[in-house]
Amino acid sequence: MPIVLALAALTAAAAPSPADLARPQEPPTFATPIRLLADGKPLGQRLPYPSPRRYDIDGDGETELVIGDLPGRVQVADKLGDDPATWSALRPFETDGRPLKFHNW
Repeated sequence: MPIVLALAALTAAAAPSPADLARPQEPPTFATPIRLLADGKPLGQRLPYPSPRRYDIDGDGETELVIGDLPGRVQVADKLGDDPATWSALRPFETDGRPLKFHNW
């Protein structure tokens, strides 16, 4: 299943004030979803139940896309250029020189 995200879902919203909570709220709106690409192919094409999050894992000020999947693998993609849909190929997230894996079964 390719990973498709709405850009508005990638940014954190500020916490509402008590006055905001008292007013009727409009339903949230999201930008049109975009398909994320890696090397021109859909990112996460063969990942079972991918769970993507953006996070700066290396402290360089740029967010990476961190993706966990059902078997417990954790992979990372780097942003390429200015196009929000273009990412590097996935690589294993490593710790102590070994791929990080959570055993789900």
